[in-house]
Amino acid sequence: MNTNKKRKFGLGYKGDGDDGDSTTQNTVMNHYDARPAHSRQGFYRSSIAAIKKLNSWTKACLVNQFCKANYKVLELCAGKGQEAAKYDNKHFTVNEVIWMDISAQSIREAYQRITKDKRKYKSQFLAGDCFQVNIFSSDILGSHNLYTFDLVSCQMAFHYCFESEIKARCMLYNISSALKLNGFFIATLPNYNRVRQKLDHSYKTDIITLKWDYYPNFGARYKFTLKDAIKSCPEYLVHIPLVEQLAKEYGLQLVKEHTIPFNKYHHIQLSSNPIAQDLYNKMKVPKKDSIDIKQWEAYDLYQTMVFKKVKQIDGISNNIPSFQKHTIENDP
Repeated sequence: MNTNKKRKFGLGYKGDGDDGDSTTQNTVMNHYDARPAHSRQGFYRSSIAAIKKLNSWTKACLVNQFCKANYKVLELCAGKGQEAAKYDNKHFTVNEVIWMDISAQSIREAYQRITKDKRKYKSQFLAGDCFQVNIFSSDILGSHNLYTFDLVSCQMAFHYCFESEIKARCMLYNISSALKLNGFFIATLPNYNRVRQKLDHSYKTDIITLKWDYYPNFGARYKFTLKDAIKSCPEYLVHIPLVEQLAKEYGLQLVKEHTIPFNKYHHIQLSSNPIAQDLYNKMKVPKKDSIDIKQWEAYDLYQTMVFKKVKQIDGISNNIPSFQKHTIENDP
């Protein structure tokens, strides 16, 4: 929905193909739905405020690297709109952001947050499952045709599509279908090598807990707990060489110099990027030497990931199910 419409809140979708095992997906959705949207004061009072600030700064830097004024952006797994400010800042303001999440509840909260903050860009809010259905089938995105987005973003959620190969392929198909030629897909996600090192044995501190389940190429699931944020939530490892290989089939090329652990990204940005340095001060991110080592280790369990759209994928659908559309009535 466009923000100037009152009654029709957005779109909800259901795939008409085989949904597969959605138990984990529902668990994750219910987990994040249950989390309250924290105020700025609550954000700063959190016992893991350093991790939250570092994560937010890292995502802001990534957006600033690959986004420009007047861009059209698709934010997948958008949650409650927590990335809204990153597209409207003193360096640039995008033209439009389409916010999509599997949870209608989260999208409602995103709508309320973004309209309250009166962001300068246009917004549309959609509830849909980008892991299991073709988001460009039928009239799902209305006037948003294939290959019209300059940037696709998925922050701290891409790894959930690695529950299965079909979900990973569906996500990559949707990303490629959205992007213009030479457009970029940016993401943050758990770092395969860092997490594997911890999961060789169950890993636990007073800040973070990782518990290993099992390890195939897809569906390599572990349980993740982060104090004051996440409680025993199932997550999945993404082996970058594997996703790189799959992505080539969808016209996406890994940008290796920007697909790096958070620790390395932090160092590069602060040592060479004046905008990153400005953001660090503005967002009041603590200096590395003042951060508790356990919180720094938790931060460095993640990495950035960037792909560039290098060719079109006309005709490659891999039997991705289509959406069935229905309207969610709401008057926030």
